[in-house]
Amino acid sequence: MSSLIHIFDDNKFYTRLILLILIELGNFYLLESPLNIMITAIEVVVVMSLMIRKDYPSALIFHVIFCLTGCDATSASSDAQLFSYPEIKLIGPLTLSYILLGMLWFANRKKTIQAPKDSLLWGGRKLMSFFLIYGTGIGVLGLLIFNYRLNDFITAFIYIFVGYLYVDIFSRNYDDNYLHKCKNAAMSLLLTAPIVSFISYFLLNIRVSYSVFDALVFNEEFIMGAILILILFTDVKYKVAYMVSLTLYIVCLVIAGRGGFFLSLLICFLVLIYFTYFVPNSILKYTKYLRIIFPIFVIVGGSAIVSFFLSIEGGQSLAGNKVMELISLLEALFTIGSTGFTLTDISDSPYIRVAEVLNILDNGIRDPLGLIFGHGFGGVYTDSTGLFRNVDVSIGGFPLEIINSGRYGTAHSFLPNTLLFNGLIGTYMLLKKGFMYLKNIKYSPLCFAGYFLFLYSFYFNTSLFLAAAFALYAAEYDIKKYSNVNN
Repeated sequence: MSSLIHIFDDNKFYTRLILLILIELGNFYLLESPLNIMITAIEVVVVMSLMIRKDYPSALIFHVIFCLTGCDATSASSDAQLFSYPEIKLIGPLTLSYILLGMLWFANRKKTIQAPKDSLLWGGRKLMSFFLIYGTGIGVLGLLIFNYRLNDFITAFIYIFVGYLYVDIFSRNYDDNYLHKCKNAAMSLLLTAPIVSFISYFLLNIRVSYSVFDALVFNEEFIMGAILILILFTDVKYKVAYMVSLTLYIVCLVIAGRGGFFLSLLICFLVLIYFTYFVPNSILKYTKYLRIIFPIFVIVGGSAIVSFFLSIEGGQSLAGNKVMELISLLEALFTIGSTGFTLTDISDSPYIRVAEVLNILDNGIRDPLGLIFGHGFGGVYTDSTGLFRNVDVSIGGFPLEIINSGRYGTAHSFLPNTLLFNGLIGTYMLLKKGFMYLKNIKYSPLCFAGYFLFLYSFYFNTSLFLAAAFALYAAEYDIKKYSNVNN
């Protein structure tokens, strides 16, 4: 059974690509169907068999693969019951994958921390330890004294606790050979996601509803698809496969992309320009191969995108709707100093996000200690600015009982959530870690996953945490390799 891990060797590229496509496509095809439990059962048997044989490194990598090739709640209807490996539930929020994660952590606990103290992974483990201890401590006091809601506390606690377990296990498995296999796995996961989403949407007609629109079925690896652009500017093998995957990713975005995906593409291009032309020792190079192909890709892809958005009146498709929301937000930011500017000029979805930040900051002015140190897990904020009165906040997914109570325990993005739970201190630590990873893109394009984890979607989405954390863990292989060469 342990020979299974050899599928992540360099010479097994197409074998693992086909295997990952088949697993992921099966999960997508059986989305919301009880039959999906058949795939889950096989995956559980594989992981459990590896653990029984005490081949814990192999069990870990396959556990991660099965979590990231499954569908989670962000890819299905809000009231769906899912049976994929990462989502099948046992009791309350406790999933089968969490039980297996706990078993893996328990099996690895006797290993020493192998990650060097000067590594980014070591720093990530320290950060997660701080967030776990700090958020839990203050949150428990809030439950006892300030009438925090237990569900709010549990939701935030589970995210950080699960995140800590993953980072801690990664820190205990740090040898070069294993990191190399994990790098191959992480690259293949990124490559597979757009291919499967394209096949699902356009060939198999597998779609879900998002508001009034047909939406793409995707997993968290798809969210990080912008990394494919950076990978193409390295000396990676099989460039044609990555070019095809990136092209399919762009096509999927044009039809049914979300606002954050387009923003990540923009940031990725800015990062690419900086490291390609202004960082002398970067592994990102504008190769002869790309001088021929990439301009053609940009012209063809750009023309398709422009013609698509010119052919619609904003809002007639999910992609068009999200782009128009993003444009309204950017227009508001550039005209914020003008006398005619009001927040109501922004579309509802970004308006709610802006209002969340402003409410938490306004609450903080009235409670400076809470703003500086945070309120811990389960902390709440109120609509002290009155901005929520200008919009139907149920659009943002807030339940009616929460709206009626006037005490909001969650927000929609990493910034307000981190400010709420961890204050300015925690927010600074998160931003610092994110920019540290961005600086190391010169050694590995996988470090761009630091943007998605620390600067885009920290809190609540454990699948995206795992996808980004695994990519950052795999990036340690190239960071060790190229930083030693340059030094």
